[in-house]
Amino acid sequence: SGVEVAQVSDMRDRSGAVALTTSLGVVTALVALWTWRRRYGRQDQYLFLQFYKYVDPLWSEERRAAVLRWFEENCNSLGIKGRMRVAREGLNGSLCGAHRSILKLRDGLVASFPELASTDFKLVDAPIDALDRKLRVWSAASVVELGIKAEEIVEPPGQHLSAQEFHAALQDPDVVVCDIRNAYEPGVGRFETQGKFLDPGPRHFT
Repeated sequence: SGVEVAQVSDMRDRSGAVALTTSLGVVTALVALWTWRRRYGRQDQYLFLQFYKYVDPLWSEERRAAVLRWFEENCNSLGIKGRMRVAREGLNGSLCGAHRSILKLRDGLVASFPELASTDFKLVDAPIDALDRKLRVWSAASVVELGIKAEEIVEPPGQHLSAQEFHAALQDPDVVVCDIRNAYEPGVGRFETQGKFLDPGPRHFT
């Protein structure tokens, strides 16, 4: 009977080892699948595509109409939802769709309109219920609503500063910083400057 007990115990040990090995194999396979999807694109993932772009020179009315039609046709065919402003001076959009559809729209946009090649596209994970909203593509007077038309801007633009140059300018006591972000944002965090800081408190920017 001692031999039988030993054999039963040995069988249990082997069964436990097999079960443990199987469990580890399943976990390893799941981790590998998660890693592959994260690296090469999860086709079941939904993304927000957010971007704006000013064009120079301004688009003609015909060019703007072509861009607007392109978004209507391609967003509808790809099942993409969201908002898209199309102005003579450029674009401003926040769109949502399946991973593959969003990337196809982005690449197709640049291929169809080369002047948008330098656009800084932001891709952000989105929940599936983000697709519950409707698609709206419309002809707008401006990329952002500032109360002035692009044609009315006759003065040359101000000097563009790199991040390093902007940081250095903040240390100058003669520099005045005017923060025109939405009103709640300076309350969350503001620029530390040696000069004067102005917060006009705008309620709307886009």
